[in-house]
Amino acid sequence: MAAPYRGFDFWLGRWAVTGANGKPAGQSEVTSDLDGCAVMEFFGGGQGRSLSAYDRASVSWSQDYVDHQGLTLRLRGRVLDGTMRMEDSIRTLAGGMRLRSRFAWSMDSASMEVRQIWWLSTDGGSTEPVNFDGRYRKHPDYRPPAPPPAAVCRDRPGYRALDGMLGTWRVLFNETEVGRATLAATTGGCLIEESYIGDPSARDPRYRLTAFLYYDRYIDTWYRVQTDTHGRFHRLGGSVTDGALRVAGVITGLEEKPVNGTLVWRVESPDTLSQVWSVAVPPDHAERAPQFTLRWVRVPTP
Repeated sequence: MAAPYRGFDFWLGRWAVTGANGKPAGQSEVTSDLDGCAVMEFFGGGQGRSLSAYDRASVSWSQDYVDHQGLTLRLRGRVLDGTMRMEDSIRTLAGGMRLRSRFAWSMDSASMEVRQIWWLSTDGGSTEPVNFDGRYRKHPDYRPPAPPPAAVCRDRPGYRALDGMLGTWRVLFNETEVGRATLAATTGGCLIEESYIGDPSARDPRYRLTAFLYYDRYIDTWYRVQTDTHGRFHRLGGSVTDGALRVAGVITGLEEKPVNGTLVWRVESPDTLSQVWSVAVPPDHAERAPQFTLRWVRVPTP
């Protein structure tokens, strides 16, 4: 992929992470995936997962992070003077707390260490104390730690609304198989990771897609973020109602242009899902026109 997609490559590697006091704060493996279109972090043996990608529609970077306690972050930003800077939108909690985060990642060319600073505000940004100031140092003897136990998210019904989608699926368009997808619960059950191989247009047999599906309990919202080997990125948000995930946001349409889109993903039966993608209809964009419909058929477990 072109230069804009290389903006986070300095973070790639296997790292030992320390806090500002020099004490160990975990291990992290950061890899490039999807032919260089995605940067994936595997922190602490699965205690945290992040998907970072360049969004050419907004000319910016995004990162979605989920940890095994149910913490989620949706960041957006740019590389400025060699530093990746991202921040999220304000989330207002039921008690009135207004959460806002800012992050900065930078490479120290002398030590070849990456510094990560996280400012966390609870008052909407009026004050921004440092929540974490860490160093990523290359770890030649890296071994993935044991995965975290399924605890917090497994015991909360809100996170279980999409468990019927877990598994491996044949994906059909007009009853012709166009790919296969696997949805697996990771990060202590707080995250569903989707991996798709195939091409809905049947033009690229090497096509792959990675998506995160996760629930933000602080604002009672489900999110699906995805990127693919064509460098297309989108993040959709919504809810699960009547057995269907309904999420909306800006997507890259079939004409490679950003449009307002909607995904309705329904569990039709234990072995069948339907996935309907729609786009806004000009001039007022009040209506949605179906773009295409996919049928998912479960692959039996051996």
